[in-house]
Amino acid sequence: MFLRLRSLALRFAAVGTVTIAAPSQAAAAPPTPTEHAASVPDTSRGFALRLGLSEDAAIIGGSDVCSRQSQLESGFACFRESGSQYHGTPLPGRANKINDGLSPAATRVLLGLDWSLVAWFAAGLEGGVVFIGGSPRPDGGRRSLPIHLAGRALIYPAGDAQVANALAFYGLLQFGIREVDGKQSVTVFEDPAALPPPNQPDNPPTQTLDAYQRMGSGFFGLGGGLHAPLGSGFGVGAELSLLRMFPTSGTGLSLSAALEYEL
Repeated sequence: MFLRLRSLALRFAAVGTVTIAAPSQAAAAPPTPTEHAASVPDTSRGFALRLGLSEDAAIIGGSDVCSRQSQLESGFACFRESGSQYHGTPLPGRANKINDGLSPAATRVLLGLDWSLVAWFAAGLEGGVVFIGGSPRPDGGRRSLPIHLAGRALIYPAGDAQVANALAFYGLLQFGIREVDGKQSVTVFEDPAALPPPNQPDNPPTQTLDAYQRMGSGFFGLGGGLHAPLGSGFGVGAELSLLRMFPTSGTGLSLSAALEYEL
């Protein structure tokens, strides 16, 4: 009887035993913050280098623009077909006029660097060189300024100044040194009662002149821009600005397009 009870107890113990197998491999540890950051593509935007072209236009106009007074006091300079500056005496109130409007000015190559400081704001510097346009040197004056330098402030209303892979719009404020020289053709009729200048006795009764109005050399501008990503750190941008010139007052426009690279 005792042996039978012992046999049943051994069978029960064998059935109730649960074997827990040790795992063949320990569970993988979660990644550290450094490892996780390294595995996520970097989409932040810090410094952006810009290389592009800019086209200026001037809003010019006036009456008797090639008179001696306008050429001395109003920033105008008129040139004959030969390239020499006009020093004749045009009949006042007859032709010699530019209707207010846009006039093409200089084309520039530009180089700039912008720095995204916070999500909604970036600051930058820009320089450029005129390679098409500008005005001739007037007699007794200086050549037109061939460069421009500007400080820039970019304001991103959507808060995406530091996002490199997104289409972004921004407002633009800028200030610096720049000249904008508008050009129009003007017809003048010589005053037959006036004595011709000693150094220019050959002015015909009527002729067509190239009239330039030089504005600047300081400026501030207000405008906007667009940045579009291309991938691999590259992007394209376009900007349009209204320029207010001083101390020779005037108004101009600037339209630019640039290739951008995130540093």
